[in-house]
Amino acid sequence: MKEFNSPTGMPYGDINLATGAVGRPVTNPAEIGTRLIEFGALSKLTGDTTYYNVAKRAVMKLYSLRSKIGLVGNAIDVDTGQWEGTDCSVGGGIDSYFEYLIKSALLFHDKNLMSMWQTTLPAINKYLRDSTSTGIWYGHADMNTG
Repeated sequence: MKEFNSPTGMPYGDINLATGAVGRPVTNPAEIGTRLIEFGALSKLTGDTTYYNVAKRAVMKLYSLRSKIGLVGNAIDVDTGQWEGTDCSVGGGIDSYFEYLIKSALLFHDKNLMSMWQTTLPAINKYLRDSTSTGIWYGHADMNTG
């Protein structure tokens, strides 16, 4: 689990499994969030909660770095915790973070993740949702200003 050996505990997006060498430290929320399901399932199958706990800590760190209006950006440096991209959407690069908050909360009966989801959804609907005559659309917004 060398991928989680960043100063923030958030995983590197690229790691050489043979050598443990990591690539560029900038990744996206989807890369961090997707590990909840993968590592949670691994913990369930092995009986070793270490995997889920490491993935959850990473997501909790990401959640703690959301903006004051409750949104995350599209690129974060896992070494520094600084946002490199502030575009928020429900599209690629962020979608799995949002999606796996709720899926992991339900699948693993995790009240912390459910609470995180319940505070995240209103921000998504307030700043990204747009109702039009053709239906509801979710767009893009700056994570800091909406």
